[in-house]
Amino acid sequence: MARGSISNTGTGVPMLLLGLICLTTVVQGKEWIVGESKGWSEGVNDIWPAGRHIHAGDTLVFNYDPTIYDVAEVDEVLYNACMVPDGAVRHKTGHDHIQIPECKTGGCKHFFIVGLPGMCNAGMKVAITTE
Repeated sequence: MARGSISNTGTGVPMLLLGLICLTTVVQGKEWIVGESKGWSEGVNDIWPAGRHIHAGDTLVFNYDPTIYDVAEVDEVLYNACMVPDGAVRHKTGHDHIQIPECKTGGCKHFFIVGLPGMCNAGMKVAITTE
């Protein structure tokens, strides 16, 4: 082999590991606690995402009392109507981690509501637009 090639210098493996670490950091994204110290509770609504730069790959953490609330993932029409259809994705652990998926266009919207009667209409819903 030629003198100074990657296989002879011993830098190939460390450089590969460094590249993988950087890639892992990008893929994992940032964790956002919805409602911050209040958690997912009354008063957390569309105002919460204001000023936050949420990206695909970031994780939303919903902390709440599962005997009172849940988190339902819905589309924009259901979000505006405060409706959760049968078969909708519902989270009920009280400490849910929801990773924002990649989207092809940027500026994708994601909608979350409390699926229990009356709660969404009282304002317990949040819409996230990714950058």
